[in-house]
Amino acid sequence: MHSIRIFTGQCFDCCHLPQRIFAGGVFYADLCYNVENNKRDAVQKKGYGMKIYERDVEDAAGRELFAQLLDKCERQEWDDEYLRLLIEYQKLYPASEKFEVFYARYALAYGNVRLALETAHEGERKRRVSPVLWEILAECYERLDQPYEAVLYRTYLRVHCRQPLRAAIPEGEFERYMDLFTCAARVGVCAPYIARANMAEGALKWDYGVYAGEHVPQVRPEAYPYWVGAYLECGELNSHGWLLAQHRADPDFVDNSGSDFIYDLWRSTVQTELAVPCAAGERYILPLAGSVPAQTFDFSIGGQNFVDYGGQYRYLFYRIEQPVRIRSDQPFAAARPIRLGHSPQRKKLVLNILVDALSWGAVKECGYADVPNLMRFFSKGIIFNNHFSAAEYTYPSLISVETGMYLHHNQTFNELFGQEIDPAYITISERMAALGYLCINVMGAGEGIYTGATRGYERLIIDSSHLLGYEGVERTIRHIEAFDECDQFLWLHFADPHAYTPRGQAAPMSAQTHVPLMERLAAGVDAETSVHLPRRPVYVAANRQGIRNADRALGALFDYLEAHFSADEYIVHLYSDHGVSIYEPEPYLTSETQAGAALMIRGADVPTLGIVEELTSGVDIYNIMAHTVGFPVGENVDGNLPAALGGEERAYVISNSIYPGKPYELGIRTQDYEFRLRSAHPVSMDGTTDLTGAQMWVWTRPAHEPVEDARIYEYFQCIARDFSRGAIDNAGDLWPALGMSESNK
Repeated sequence: MHSIRIFTGQCFDCCHLPQRIFAGGVFYADLCYNVENNKRDAVQKKGYGMKIYERDVEDAAGRELFAQLLDKCERQEWDDEYLRLLIEYQKLYPASEKFEVFYARYALAYGNVRLALETAHEGERKRRVSPVLWEILAECYERLDQPYEAVLYRTYLRVHCRQPLRAAIPEGEFERYMDLFTCAARVGVCAPYIARANMAEGALKWDYGVYAGEHVPQVRPEAYPYWVGAYLECGELNSHGWLLAQHRADPDFVDNSGSDFIYDLWRSTVQTELAVPCAAGERYILPLAGSVPAQTFDFSIGGQNFVDYGGQYRYLFYRIEQPVRIRSDQPFAAARPIRLGHSPQRKKLVLNILVDALSWGAVKECGYADVPNLMRFFSKGIIFNNHFSAAEYTYPSLISVETGMYLHHNQTFNELFGQEIDPAYITISERMAALGYLCINVMGAGEGIYTGATRGYERLIIDSSHLLGYEGVERTIRHIEAFDECDQFLWLHFADPHAYTPRGQAAPMSAQTHVPLMERLAAGVDAETSVHLPRRPVYVAANRQGIRNADRALGALFDYLEAHFSADEYIVHLYSDHGVSIYEPEPYLTSETQAGAALMIRGADVPTLGIVEELTSGVDIYNIMAHTVGFPVGENVDGNLPAALGGEERAYVISNSIYPGKPYELGIRTQDYEFRLRSAHPVSMDGTTDLTGAQMWVWTRPAHEPVEDARIYEYFQCIARDFSRGAIDNAGDLWPALGMSESNK
């Protein structure tokens, strides 16, 4: 590895990047993904019905333009011909970041650094993972004497491209720069676990640990960043905080997902004294957490003094009905006071339920027998029976839902680059917070914290692996009752139906006891991630039992809602992020059961339509909520309002998989046909690939019979071309710097 020198008045020797990347509770040895490892796709072995992706004649012209522009950059010929070529290239590929790269280089050549910076950031919105853009942005910030911003991009280049890094840390900003190095090197999953940057024996290193009793750092400062505590709804004050404090720097604690430790994150400030004003008639709830065991809090209220005891890293809740001043000898975390009161412009409860890996295709194949409570409850609303996820697994799918954007538009397509999405992309939770809702994630895996997908929530209750529906339902009910004087937006994410290899997690007990031993043990050879699991009885049994478990738990929640709310006081949106591979004899990532997901809604002003066969996509959930709840939709959103709610019916839906080192997979569905494309080349680190030689198939729906009609192929290929051109399909036009970095992954 190349060395990094950090200057803080003295020279430090080389740094050591972590060799293990934390993902989903398992440490993986490196960032290398070989396309040859994905050999199970039996479909490609069959010649019938398969065709090869054909390029437009314009692609040849685009390749020539790209080569000419590269040549002129190399020779530094910044003339009118350069601009003419650049304009022609932009006309062909408006979705590509290459125009911004070339134009930023032009601006830098003429000394217009601010124009170059602005242009490079425009390119960054199109391509977040781009060493070429990182180089330009670093150079711009260096020329503008903004070292902190420059070091951010230099660190990206160090972490992802193994380029040397030099940084001068200003006096008094050591911790700030350590946070920057930490943020720049992190992956997107499993917050609040982290590879933390620090100095040890004169070297900069990344050590595994967990945020505990501290803020989660962000590159951009926030007034109320998330502060990490230990979750316990009631009971002993200090035990969980003490345990967390003991293991905050323990890599074994991280490696074992904290033994299913549950974290409590609130947007908070830290201080030793706090004044809370409270006008006549106002009422607030104030969450407070101590930093040490049995911490003493002094309360001054109306000239009287009182004492209370807080727990270490444990949030307690105080009702404020008049001005109060709070002091402590030790620092404490204080969340933003929650103002009580309802508004006629809001619903009392908006509840979003994400049932992870609930394959609606599998549910339909079983005649809905496993989900009686879902069918009963949502038959009084809308059940979208033809719904498909935008991505094949949780991390990118979640962000596509929360932003209403496809993966290549929000630029979050895998967890290896764990940086925050563009602040201009307003998430669902941010929209709900702007309407005045108390926004709480009552159960989740923390996969939206580092990316900002969940940044609108005031509170996040997080467990990276242990997400069981019955616990989430009870927690949801208790939260509803505790904050019943607020209009609440709650998000519940649980994963009962999710199937895992036996090397990762145990199947539900009933699956263990009913699957014959030989069939169960056959799964012991499977080391695949969940998206590639084969069809085996033990996985099918685990999935179906998980679906039944989830449905039973949700039945109790639905009974509670119907008993405690009138029909116009609540809205429930239930959806899944993806399906499962285990029902397909020849699995592929955009299949009917892998991409086939759940979507249903019920509540105030939602028509009673029951099952509808209209096509919907995961990106449509944003537009659906904009309609049911009432918030604006930005121009960046890709979603559609379904005809069932007064919008327009989709002609087709799109699902895709964009994962570095793996083939690109694209699925497009109409009511009558299913199209699949699989690239011959692996996806690069920047999320692009060359679609030259890509294989294509078309089948009928639902019979899944191969189609040979050239006109139907051309219809789908046109959609695929428009969807991918310049944004996913690079047509083989690679930056020389990107090619170098690829060889070093």
